[in-house]
Amino acid sequence: MKYLSNFRMAMAAALMCLPLLFASCSKDEDTSTTPTTTPTTQRDRARYTVMVYGNAGGKMDYIIEDMWNQLKPMLNDSTDVRMVYLYKYGAESENFSGRYGNPGDVVWFELNSETNLDSLKYSSALQAPDFPLYEPYMLANYIKAVKQKCPADNYIFVLWGHGGGYDIVRDRPNHIVAKGVLYDELAEGKGMTMYEFADGLATAGNTHFPLIMFHNCLMGNIETVTEVQQYADYFFVSSHVLESDGEPIMELVKAIRGNDDYNFEHTAAKWFGTLRPIYDQFVETATDLNQSLDFKVIRSSGLENLNVYLMGVANRLYDLYSDPVRKAEIDSAAAHYLYTYHTSSPYLVDLDHYMQTLGENVNDDTLRTYCQQVRTLLDEMIIQRWHYMIHPIGFDDFSLSIVFGNNQFLHTAVRGNTIASAYYPSVFNRRTGWAEWLDANTFLPDKMICPQGGLVAFSWQTYFDILENL
Repeated sequence: MKYLSNFRMAMAAALMCLPLLFASCSKDEDTSTTPTTTPTTQRDRARYTVMVYGNAGGKMDYIIEDMWNQLKPMLNDSTDVRMVYLYKYGAESENFSGRYGNPGDVVWFELNSETNLDSLKYSSALQAPDFPLYEPYMLANYIKAVKQKCPADNYIFVLWGHGGGYDIVRDRPNHIVAKGVLYDELAEGKGMTMYEFADGLATAGNTHFPLIMFHNCLMGNIETVTEVQQYADYFFVSSHVLESDGEPIMELVKAIRGNDDYNFEHTAAKWFGTLRPIYDQFVETATDLNQSLDFKVIRSSGLENLNVYLMGVANRLYDLYSDPVRKAEIDSAAAHYLYTYHTSSPYLVDLDHYMQTLGENVNDDTLRTYCQQVRTLLDEMIIQRWHYMIHPIGFDDFSLSIVFGNNQFLHTAVRGNTIASAYYPSVFNRRTGWAEWLDANTFLPDKMICPQGGLVAFSWQTYFDILENL
């Protein structure tokens, strides 16, 4: 009964939020079924409407608030760039940092040069700690409402908060306690799985974005972006922890202001032309930087061919693994210090680095050709990038992460469900058969390169024990 009560409260809050958005945005309705990629002749709509959706927790609420203050002066023309936020403030604690909202408040408003941020908590906030950001229909309703009331030639979607890449503990279809794309400290750690994110985008109707920005950590993951590939032309992702005070969003707004060039690759070049120097200066002056950093823009259409060749890699590895000589070489490639993206997620390894080590260690021309083609397509697909490597790691740059494990890993039970039950339904696996290769694999490396500390020893059995006792 308590769950039903909380759920009804959340639904009531969601319904009450609708007038707040409608009062802030234009009353002109968008009668089109799809956003256009060329400018309209009338200017009763914006060139771009940017939708920002999420939360970051009480101790980090100040980041988005500081960004609002800096963005306000730029948003002075409703026919140019508009921004609509649905943001949920974090939990109350001594570290709560919000100024314009109280702990547990949900604010849904259009930010522009006239917005009175000091009155936000009184005029546009609802006390709704149970507000279910992670529900697909909530995301879909938000997108549909913004399109209807803030029509634009193009829409950009920003997911703001904390991410976990492909999270083997939480990314599970229809699994209520486990989420992996957006985490919410006020919902018992629940958030949004990549499956729920994809469902929300699908339910939003015929919506296609020039750009989906994952303004959260570790989302430069091939399983994740493949799941939502069809909903955007480009993705902004970070394969590591994303170090940001909102600079990627602010520089994006600067790049699209007054910009009627709807070729997004031109826009992305302009965007990164100002974004890179900011981060170059940051790493040059930082005194306590203890991890690698990166972010990039990828062309989603490149995933189609990339995954075809990854299917070739998976099938070839599966076939070769029955040969003891080739098996030893394949195991040697994995033992060659795979780069893992985060110490809490040792199964997320750099895809380009793994293809490189396979090509160098396995004496098979077919596999080598597939691996090289994957590397070439990865390089072509990443149209803009920035990175900082805290130590030399034997390759030039970071790409996307991919899940790497063995049979024991795949069949480890986490909260009553095996990792396989979560991974097999993914679009990526259905396109590549990657799980079949993982199921055949019997080897895991005992040393990995990690972003915080170089080459480290790692006990997979200890990791499995932790997972089984969660």
